[in-house]
Formats: sequence, C-alpha cells, structure tokens
Amino acid sequence: KIEAEDSIEPEMFIEFPSIKEETLAFCEFVKNLDGSPDDNPEPTTLASLFAGTHEAQPPVSTPINVVELINLPYELRNSVKEPPKLLRDKQSLTDSTSIPRVTKSNAARKQEKNFERFHYGAWYIPPKQWKVIRSDNVNKLNNKNEINDVKMKSYKELMENLNDQMKETHGYNAFMEFLQNKNKQVPKFMKF
Repeated sequence: KIEAEDSIEPEMFIEFPSIKEETLAFCEFVKNLDGSPDDNPEPTTLASLFAGTHEAQPPVSTPINVVELINLPYELRNSVKEPPKLLRDKQSLTDSTSIPRVTKSNAARKQEKNFERFHYGAWYIPPKQWKVIRSDNVNKLNNKNEINDVKMKSYKELMENLNDQMKETHGYNAFMEFLQNKNKQVPKFMKF
C-alpha cells in the first residue's frame, strides 16, 4: 500500500477511515495499470480534491491567436492540414494522401467545365490592376521582378500624387528655395 508518512493526513481520513482504505486501494489500482510513474496519484491529493482544499495551478496565460484560413495567403493555406476529426485518427477518404483516380469520367469533366472559377486580384496588387485569372493559374507564383515592378509603379504614382499636392503649398516652395540657397540635395521623395 502507498503510505505518505511525511504529509499531514486530511481531516476526511481521520473522520472516515474507510475512505482512506478505498483511496489507497484506488491509488494501488492506478499504479498497477502500467502507466508512467508521474501519473500515479497520491491518496492525500485525491482527498484534498474532494475536500476542496486542493490548490490547482493557474492556467498558462500565453495569448492564443486564432486566424481564419480565409485570411491567410494561398501558400500558407495550402500547407495547413485539417485537424483530425473528433475521436478519429484515420485519414478521410478525400485526404490528399489517398490514391487519386487515374482517369476522370465524362460527367466529372463536364462538371469541372461548368464550375470553372475565376480569381480577380491579390492583396499585393492595386485593385485597378486586377485582371480576371482562372483559379488554376492562381496557384502559380508570380515572378519577383514583376511583383517589384508593380510595387514600384504604385509607389511612383503615389509619390507623384503627393508631390503634386505638396507643390501647391507655401511650405514646399520655401523648403525648395532653402535647399537651392544652401546647395543641398533634394530628398528622393521630392524628385518625382
């Protein structure tokens, strides 16, 4: 039997000795289940759980950030696997690890043609430059140079608009005059 000599016995064990015997028997039963030694409860812990004197450790206070899959870029969304269904470890039949059908039936091909999907843009392209793209082409990664060119064009347009607005103000003219008098270089954002 398990004995806890160095700890103080709960009042429950003093008042009801039969509870102590049953608790010891339960702890012995759990110990014989061949679990890890860390999982074996002590009789005093069980008694304190029922007596209400057990002090539980506070939960971990790290924040959990939940993000919907819709808000993730395609590359990240594609790498995330669905969590397993409740109480099931088996893979579903529609999982990507299952063996695909070699040929598609005529009905399946017609179905694909009827439900052709289109993609209209991406977060890194300005909406005015969006083009209708078939959904099968969305998965292809764009050339980095093309993306940089699009970004630079949008930056240049934005800077030109801001520069036009600034030219109308007195402060802009005074600052440009100051730079010319002191023979200083004009800032990059004012050159456009």
